[in-house]
Parts: sequence; structure tokens; C-alpha cells
Amino acid sequence: MKRLSLLLALTLLLGGCGYYVEVNEKSYVIALGVDKGKNDLIKVSFLFTSPDSGDEDGGGEKKKEKDIVTLEAPTVYSAIRLLDTFRSKRIDLTHTKLIVFSRELAEKGIEHYVTEFVNTRDFRPSVYLCVSEGKAEKFFHSIEPKQDLYIEKYIDRLFGKVTNNSVNEAYLYYDYFNSSPGWGGNILPLVGVAQKENMEAAETRFEYVIPDDFSANYTAREIPIDKEDAAVLCGYAVFDDKRMVGTLGLMESSLVRMLTKNLPNGQFSIYYPPNDSYYSVDLHQIYRSKINVTVGNPDIIDIRVRIMGEFTGVDSAFKSEEDYDKFLRYLDETFSAKMKALFDRTQKEFRSDVFNLGDYAKRSFLTIDDWKAYDWESRYTSAVIRPHVIVQINDYGELRDAPEEEG
Repeated sequence: MKRLSLLLALTLLLGGCGYYVEVNEKSYVIALGVDKGKNDLIKVSFLFTSPDSGDEDGGGEKKKEKDIVTLEAPTVYSAIRLLDTFRSKRIDLTHTKLIVFSRELAEKGIEHYVTEFVNTRDFRPSVYLCVSEGKAEKFFHSIEPKQDLYIEKYIDRLFGKVTNNSVNEAYLYYDYFNSSPGWGGNILPLVGVAQKENMEAAETRFEYVIPDDFSANYTAREIPIDKEDAAVLCGYAVFDDKRMVGTLGLMESSLVRMLTKNLPNGQFSIYYPPNDSYYSVDLHQIYRSKINVTVGNPDIIDIRVRIMGEFTGVDSAFKSEEDYDKFLRYLDETFSAKMKALFDRTQKEFRSDVFNLGDYAKRSFLTIDDWKAYDWESRYTSAVIRPHVIVQINDYGELRDAPEEEG
């Protein structure tokens, strides 16, 4: 009986938690920004939400307040150690929603930073990655979630799947290191701080030479908005071997989503020269793009993208079925030309297989050694890329059956 009592007592002792930390004893980092510092140092900005639960009247508006701390250190984790010296609560990264790299730093390469984040348990796999055209610290100061009480909810809505933005979300693990064929972990969302002066500039330089949505191919800092220092998500940062080599604008981002079968809802204003008019169409994608690579001299890449859509308003401009068919052909030619221009940029300007089309060429080789000897990276820039976009628009509110997927 004594032995049983002793065992029960020992069991109770084993159930204790010697290293626990209460939730209210932690300081949760909502977002982390990395800028280039002086010499070989980096500037690390930590975004916390205000610990206040609400104002004196119980309105709760204080939840929107930010607490931003910026430190200069050799590494991110050395900055965290410095932060711990004057924060009364233990720094916790497990609820971090967003990691922002400045363009200046991204152009030098960010792979070792991301690798460090991946190889630790501090960050969740669902952390969003992005690049800021300016300083990450300035982007944090510009965030004002007017429609969301919590900053973390604002970040989720801005970067998550519920957004109507033309930008794909990019996560710490999957999209950056484990990109699937045709998608490419070589792009990250681009954020920035738009200036009010862009509004006046846009009004004076609007191009009617190419009067369609693609003439306003803005990136994050260029958006014309009647607000000073507005936080904006717009466009992509393009990488080659995890080093940033350029940017894609707003409308090019929609083409990216078409390529990756991720255009759930895209509104376009199409200028149609024969009628000298704009037509607003709502486009979406129902089938994955067909990509085929024929290796040879040169390599030939055929891409077939199918888009469905409808007019957002009834228009009587097309007097006959023939006129309507001409408009559809114009859409096919326009989007195909835009897609071709996008690939031309990847070949001539970025000189990088941004969308990992080589994964399709790789299927023609039996061994990894044969594939490496083929030297796809150098051959990609001279490959013949033939994109073909097919657009089907529902006419005058008619409901049509979606076309069957091609084999």
C-alpha cells in the first residue's frame, strides 16, 4: 500500500510543466520586416499589435494601433536577442503572419534568410512572404486597417485567398521552395507605399496610345490613390536563383494567374478599336493551362490557356453574330499578345525561366545527368514560346455550358 502511494505521488510530479510560459507573458510578432542596414548589418522591424483591449468607452478602436520596433543587427535572430533585452515579455514568432524583404535586400539575395526561417520551428509554414519596393519599415508604418479591427486580420485579407487582388499568395514553405511545374517559386508578391502625388501624375500621363487596362501596368508604389502613404499590394517581384531581378505590374499579375489556373475573378476593361469603345468583362478560369515542351533546336514551348467570362453589363454594340465573333477573336489575339510579351520579358530582360517551364522539358530525359547536361537555363532564353489564349464570353446574359476540358 505504501509502495502504491509512493508511485501515485511520483506520477503527480511527472505531470508538471517545468518550462511553460503563460500566454499573457509573451509578446507576439505579427509581421517582420528586413531592410539593408549600414555596412554588413540588416535592419529588422518587428510589428506588434497594441496590448490595449479597447478605449475607455469600450469602442475597441485601440486594437488597430501598432507597435513597431526596428533594430540593427548582423542577423534576424541576433535582432531578436537584442529585442528581448528591453521587452518585458518573451518574443514569440509562432503567430507571425507576414515577412517583408526590402527590394534593396532582395536584389542581393534572400535565400539564406528564408532558409533560416524554414529551418526553425519559430515560424509557421503559412507565413506570407513578400517584397517591398521601398523600406519594409516604412510599409509597416503605412498600414492602416480601416475596415479590420485587428492588424493580423487585415494581413490575412490582403494576402489570403479571400482577396480579389490579382496577386497570388506566397507562403514560407510551399510556394517558395517547393514550386510545382509551370507555377514557379520565382515570384513573390510586391508591396509598397503609394504617394498622393501619383494621382496627379496619372491624370496627366494616361496613355490613349494603348488605351486598355494593360497601359496602366502599375507596380505597388505607382498606384494613383488620393491618400498619402497608402500601403499597397500590387504586382510581383521576380527572382532568379532567389535573387530579385525585376518586377511585374498589376495587369501582368493577371496573366500570371491565368498561367497558373488561379484567376478566380478578374475584371478587365477591354478597348475595342473597331467600335472605339470600352467593354467591361468578368473573366475566370475553369481548366488548368496546357503546357507542352518539345526539346530540340530550338526548344518549342506551346501554352494553351482557356478563359471563360461574361459582360458585366448588357451592351447592344454587336449587331450580328459575325461582329460578336470578331470581338472574341480580338480578345484571343490581345491576350495572346500580352502573354507573349510577358514571356519575352522573362527571356530577354530577366533571362530566367520564371514559371519553371523546364519542369515540362525535363520529362523528355531519362536521367538527371542527361537533364543537367542539356543546360536548360541557357537554352530557355532562345526557346520559341507560343502562348495561345482562348476567351469565351457569354453574350447578353445567356447561360452557356462550360466547354469540356481538352484531353
